[in-house]
Amino acid sequence: MKSLFRYEQKDSLLHRLDPRVKLLWLFGISVLSVVFGTPDLLAILFISTLPFWFILKPSKSRIKAMLIIFGSVLLSFTISQAFFYYWAKEPLFTLIPSSFPLIGPLTGGIYFYADGAIYGLYQSFRVMACLSAAMLVIATTHPGMLIDAFVRFFLKFGSQGKIIE
Repeated sequence: MKSLFRYEQKDSLLHRLDPRVKLLWLFGISVLSVVFGTPDLLAILFISTLPFWFILKPSKSRIKAMLIIFGSVLLSFTISQAFFYYWAKEPLFTLIPSSFPLIGPLTGGIYFYADGAIYGLYQSFRVMACLSAAMLVIATTHPGMLIDAFVRFFLKFGSQGKIIE
């Protein structure tokens, strides 16, 4: 799992790309993940990050770790929202009825809501799109270059277009 969040030295198009361009791309993905509100657009946004992984050709261990992370995000968001989405009108089924001793009266019952599961799916695509883009930036940008890009970016715009040296 540690290798998932580490720079991987390779000679690829993504590695040669200016770190500021990668940061702007990451920012764009993040903004779009907040702006998009339909499951179709959010799924497309997440899927749009995947071709970059094919270009990068990650190791099998990195692919396995990514699948575990994306699977757990998808599953945990979908299930948690299915049980705790309080805007839903009608539960799909009851997990623990309100008449169940001790837990039932405390919680008012625990129900599974289809609307909540769908909402959790939306939210998981938002998180996975940002996570995929961020992991790509980390995997293809040396930490020193990333810090340098931040410094150059903020110095340039922090001084109203004048570069401070």
